[in-house]
Amino acid sequence: DITKARRTHVNINKYWTSIQCTQVVRDAIEVLGGNGTIEEFSVLPRLYRDAIVLESWEGTHNTLCAQVLRDFATRKLHVPWLADLSDVLSSITHSSLEVHHSRATLLLNHVAARIERLLSSEADYASLHIRSVVDHMCTLNNYLSLLIELDWELSQNIESEKGLMIELYYCLFIDQADPMNNLELPGLIQGICMESAR
Repeated sequence: DITKARRTHVNINKYWTSIQCTQVVRDAIEVLGGNGTIEEFSVLPRLYRDAIVLESWEGTHNTLCAQVLRDFATRKLHVPWLADLSDVLSSITHSSLEVHHSRATLLLNHVAARIERLLSSEADYASLHIRSVVDHMCTLNNYLSLLIELDWELSQNIESEKGLMIELYYCLFIDQADPMNNLELPGLIQGICMESAR
């Protein structure tokens, strides 16, 4: 079953990392302003071109999402993928992560329900909404990956800013509350910057 789960992990990883790569390089160019677009000044313009090529090289976004949908509909590969994430969630045991564990459980149930809704729908509806479902799958995968890292760090008594990063990730990408109304955001960002500067 882990081999079947990995097939889904690989496809959504190709999709998600290529999108994030392009966004990160674009943000880096913006930090440098006009100089960020000059190849003699920075490698970023070349990285940006390469990132866009990467988005199509391993399969375009819609192709990868369509493959995930086919795998789920014809081979039931969502079952081992969800089981794998459930196992990962069960392995996160540090007592200080109970709130995150509960949040991740809710998110896993939400993603599972979206997948089931997709698979019980007409083909046209499923094709239209698979990309949104894959986005939720990737967000869940990211959240669990960060929690696994933090769980291990806590078990080894390693101090890091990972806890702050996870809370920031939750606020920005899962909870998605209005940043102007979220009074915790400035403190989280400042805390991460101060920890990183040590």
